Amino acid sequence: MDNYTEIKNKIRAMVGQKTPLLLTGKVERVNGETCTVSIGDLTLTDVRLRSVINGEDSKLLITPADNSYVTIIDLSGELRETEVIGYSQIKAIDIQGTDADPVKVTINGGDNKGLVKIDELTQKLNQLVDKFNAHTHKVTVSHPGGTVVSTTPSPTASQFNKNQYEDTNVKH
Repeated sequence: MDNYTEIKNKIRAMVGQKTPLLLTGKVERVNGETCTVSIGDLTLTDVRLRSVINGEDSKLLITPADNSYVTIIDLSGELRETEVIGYSQIKAIDIQGTDADPVKVTINGGDNKGLVKIDELTQKLNQLVDKFNAHTHKVTVSHPGGTVVSTTPSPTASQFNKNQYEDTNVKH
């Protein structure tokens, strides 16, 4: 017996003789980590969006858009153990690791390095703006009376507002 036949026989022994079904349906609604999908006149509820729903924070959760189409696998062959494995439209992706084992994500090759902590950066930039605006120069003006005048930079620099440069579609 070749290796592939042996693997196939072992898998059949583990899951029984039922063949997994692949189905395509329309997402009616999403409820947390499950969704309701219609396939013609048939409505499937509690279709999993993650392989294992165990209440743990560590996860990869891909949420399809309402009214989009998904590919579902039914491992039981009886429409009991259904899970989404393909998406026509994605509404959100939630990747969560743990403090001990954080998830590392690379987007577009990672050439732009790590993401910025936007609140901390904006605070630091505004501290610099405040220092700049508070900076004065003592200027000696030669005129009768010899007055010394302190001046501030003109015009003053404005505060940074993260809403002007933050992309809220990517969060960490």
